[in-house]
Amino acid sequence: MKLINRRLFRKENIGVASVSPYILFAAMLSIFLLDFNYFSLAVSPANEKISGIFRYLPAEYSFLRAEKNEGKLEFDMGSNYLSNFEIIHSHNFDNNTLGNYSRDEKIRDWGILKYDNRPGFPQIVSFDGSKRAKHFYLKGTNRGRNGSDFGAVIIKPSDEVYYSFRMYYEPGFDFFVSGKLPGFRMWPAIEPGYSSNSVKRENKGSVVYLQVDWQGRLNWNVYHHQMTTDSGERMGVPFNFYTIKPGNWIDVTYRIVLNTPGIANGILQIWINGELKNTATGVLLRTKTSVQDLNQQVIFTAMDWIIPVRRDQSMYMDDFYIWKYSAGYLVKYPSLARGFKLHGSSHNLITPLGENGIDILKYNVNSLSSPMQGGKITLKSLENN
Repeated sequence: MKLINRRLFRKENIGVASVSPYILFAAMLSIFLLDFNYFSLAVSPANEKISGIFRYLPAEYSFLRAEKNEGKLEFDMGSNYLSNFEIIHSHNFDNNTLGNYSRDEKIRDWGILKYDNRPGFPQIVSFDGSKRAKHFYLKGTNRGRNGSDFGAVIIKPSDEVYYSFRMYYEPGFDFFVSGKLPGFRMWPAIEPGYSSNSVKRENKGSVVYLQVDWQGRLNWNVYHHQMTTDSGERMGVPFNFYTIKPGNWIDVTYRIVLNTPGIANGILQIWINGELKNTATGVLLRTKTSVQDLNQQVIFTAMDWIIPVRRDQSMYMDDFYIWKYSAGYLVKYPSLARGFKLHGSSHNLITPLGENGIDILKYNVNSLSSPMQGGKITLKSLENN
């Protein structure tokens, strides 16, 4: 059975009626709670002793804790889940002030700013049950007059990281003008115009971020030491590895492994909603004279070309993580890709966003059962109380 997708929980009410396994599960659970205030269950997808939907949760959610709370069960999706990761930086906008995103808040949230080309942007808004960053594209704007563009210093530079975030394009979004998405710079960085000139870029660091083309297709945009153009290049196969479906939250995670200085063995891999979509190998991101690590996080969402935007429209972002797997997790799973080893397409990537789209959130479980109604289990996230 396919793992539960977090998007399902965004719906106001998800019910399963007249399905005997759920009736049995609800009835047993209700009876059990008459005598106990809480319980713990070891959870594994292979554990046949666990009934209902919870048997299909990832093994990494080691325990489910349920408490009786005014007739509701509150499940905590693994309190130790984040111990699987070394979180280098994270931000989710929950503590931000609604309105213009001020420079002071940016510095508080991201650290030292290397630059901020659009002061006051994005907007912090309440959207879909939580505070989000709203990137607005005003009709007729281009060349730096929409979206967001700021870069912050990474306190702990690294030569191998994962980067995860969520994004949502409003229904009917017009991708007529291509846009840019978050990534990294190795400062001081290769700049447009330096790309095809090996002398000018010799001591510069590479730039890695994502781009959305005019058809809404995601691709890499990489400034690297083997490129032959004056702007970023697409990499891996296929170049256009995912077509955005407006009106849906999209979970993005990518992995960057910097090459050995001077040797073209760098790696780029990207997952969309838990599925590996693109792998690029043999990437020369640094030379023996440009040995920078990944040292700058870039939030770039502009639709920034010569052609102006054709309509007012918005996209939203949330849940940013720069991370690695923790030392303990790597010991526990020695076959997990690290260094210059690739993740295979069949690998279930575990990220701070959750596995295969399952949030690290608490869920309310209302269980009702009677012969007259045929039984019902309702799952609702805390976002949609």
